[in-house]
This record gives sequence, structure tokens and C-alpha cells, in this order.
Amino acid sequence: MTTENGADIELERSLEALNTINQDINLIVEQLIDEEAALHAKYELKKAPLYKKRQGLEKHPIISK
Repeated sequence: MTTENGADIELERSLEALNTINQDINLIVEQLIDEEAALHAKYELKKAPLYKKRQGLEKHPIISK
């Protein structure tokens, strides 16, 4: 029984370590998601004036035909 109990303790430690690693990975993924959203918003703001210019050109009588 001592061997099984020792194996159970080792298994429990391994599972705790795995859980800690997974939590660390999840934190990094959450940071990535936040940074990607911020970067996307930044470039959408940069593109907005160009979309307005393009929209104005699309109303031109020759281009709109």
C-alpha cells in the first residue's frame, strides 16, 4: 500500500504542476487576446479616414457607373 500511496502523492503533485502551467498559459493567451484587440482597433482608426475618402470617390459620377 505504501507504493500506491506514494504514487498517489506523486500523481497529485504532477496534476497540480500541470494545472499551474495551464493557468500560466491561459494568462498569456488572455494577454494576447487583449493586445490583438487593441492593435486591431488602432489600425481600424488609421483606416477610417481612407474609407471616407474612398466613399467620396465612389460618389463621383464617372466612377459610380
